[in-house]
Amino acid sequence: MISLMKKELKPYVALCDAIGKLFYPNVEVVMHDLEAKKLVHIVNAFSKRRVGDTMISELKDLGSIKENWVGPYDKTSSEGKRLKAVSIIVRDVEEKPLGMICINYNTEPIETLFESLKGFLHVNTEAKPSVLFSQSWREHTDETIEKYLSRKNIALSGLSSEDKK
Repeated sequence: MISLMKKELKPYVALCDAIGKLFYPNVEVVMHDLEAKKLVHIVNAFSKRRVGDTMISELKDLGSIKENWVGPYDKTSSEGKRLKAVSIIVRDVEEKPLGMICINYNTEPIETLFESLKGFLHVNTEAKPSVLFSQSWREHTDETIEKYLSRKNIALSGLSSEDKK
């Protein structure tokens, strides 16, 4: 369908394809022609939209759009999937908006992994039995260092020789 696309938008096809390939299968990349108000390219289509479909939202006064992108913002797919999205305005040499590239990231696999990790990493908040841990000078030293790093908001690898002293 590239042949039906405005020549000014054709250079962005490779960018859309590369983003889609890098984040497959969780990213859908959609390019719209703002003048025709049509979808002109789609990669990893997990929505039911296809090339040639009209734009979902009606954009009024395109010339007043000053930002180069909008987002990231939350949205929901037609199937109810939670998405994180960003929309980029494609402009001509006179800064007139020609197209829009929308990148929709399906966050559900990450959210599922996050919930699983939270359960796995859940730390029992009960106090440690003092009989087992009162004699551990190494643990006490590690906890002291961890508190220092946290207070300074720095990683151990980021400490200078002076900080280590």
